[in-house]
Amino acid sequence: APQEIGDSFNCTGNNLTTLEGAPQKVSGYFDCSRNNLTTLKGAPQEIGEFFNCMMNKKLPKEEIIKYLKVTKIGDKIYTDFGRFENQEEALKKLAATNYFPY
Repeated sequence: APQEIGDSFNCTGNNLTTLEGAPQKVSGYFDCSRNNLTTLKGAPQEIGEFFNCMMNKKLPKEEIIKYLKVTKIGDKIYTDFGRFENQEEALKKLAATNYFPY
């Protein structure tokens, strides 16, 4: 994939175990839901719209937190551990040990 995309990037439902080789800057949304990811290593460093990593049963909450600390996401964040309005809310709630989304 190119390093930068002026639109959205969707790699949903491809049984991916890694995002290595994914674009590093996506102007639109980035959807990597319904895969077999165990890490977000290789995911974009900048996403203009929403980020969706739902339905990756083997993706630990700690990996999502680690990723959110080093990337920039412009809109909502969807995870198996909750749906969040923005990056700040996601980091705060995911880090809280007593947070139960559902």
